[in-house]
Amino acid sequence: MTTRRNSATGLQQILWYTSYLFLRVLSGLINLLPAETAEAVARTIGRAIYYLLPGRRCVAMANLTIAFGDRVSVVEKKELTKRAFEHIAVNFMEVFRISRLLEGDVKETFTIKGLEHFDNALARKKGIIFVVSHIGSWEYLAFLFYLTGYPCAVVVKEVRNAYIFKWLNSMRRRATLNVIHKENTRSAIKAILCELSNNRIVAVLIDQWAGNDAPWVDFFGEAASTTAIPARLALKTGCALVPGACIRKASGKYEITIFPELPVSAKTEDLISVTKGLNHLLEKQIRENPEQWIWTHKRWKGKKIYADKR
Repeated sequence: MTTRRNSATGLQQILWYTSYLFLRVLSGLINLLPAETAEAVARTIGRAIYYLLPGRRCVAMANLTIAFGDRVSVVEKKELTKRAFEHIAVNFMEVFRISRLLEGDVKETFTIKGLEHFDNALARKKGIIFVVSHIGSWEYLAFLFYLTGYPCAVVVKEVRNAYIFKWLNSMRRRATLNVIHKENTRSAIKAILCELSNNRIVAVLIDQWAGNDAPWVDFFGEAASTTAIPARLALKTGCALVPGACIRKASGKYEITIFPELPVSAKTEDLISVTKGLNHLLEKQIRENPEQWIWTHKRWKGKKIYADKR
């Protein structure tokens, strides 16, 4: 497979490497700060970005209107949008602090609930698709496996800057995750099936626009292009679909929850019904922590709500 690094021009390589070095220096500086101070700085940056990106503000407001309609006032939607921008900035900060957490006592940082749902599913020897989303501190779900020893692979999308992508993956591997690249679909599916056949766990994100060819499935009452990979694998292999999330409870404190398995019957369900069930479980998670989801993402891309919005 041709990588972005191999196909980049000389100037792109220089710009990418410069950006990578800047982020490494920034990461080092952030790691010198206490968790509370680092989060406060990130929230300030996020609030500033809110004012600098009017197009994304409009996207977030449109998304909130789909999800909550008139049940949430315009003033409340604006405040949620500001907090969502802050949340995204804090997430970037948290990624920079992964190496520091790995070098310290992470047990004091995380509370883990629901491990019995993993144990019950793994007892069937079919493997697990760990169904996750961009809610809360999603990259910190890696610490679930770092702390418990459950074997897990994560399906990741390549980022444009190859140096940053390699750095992110090195941190994921330090947290004991096996990385599966999704760009080569055939190779990715083969790797996922291998993990499942060995009764392991594979984490798959489900909350991004999945392209025009993906199933359009109800999400907050509006059809949205949604990946069918978890449903397809469950119906084909009998693997379990177990949702999970890592929610930020306070500065430097997180709660990782493994939710009950979504029951799937190949006899009575199909691709759409299973995917719809996963979307509805995600809706519940978002309603409980609305400020910790990426409302700036064009989740309903292809709809007229985003017309003339950048």
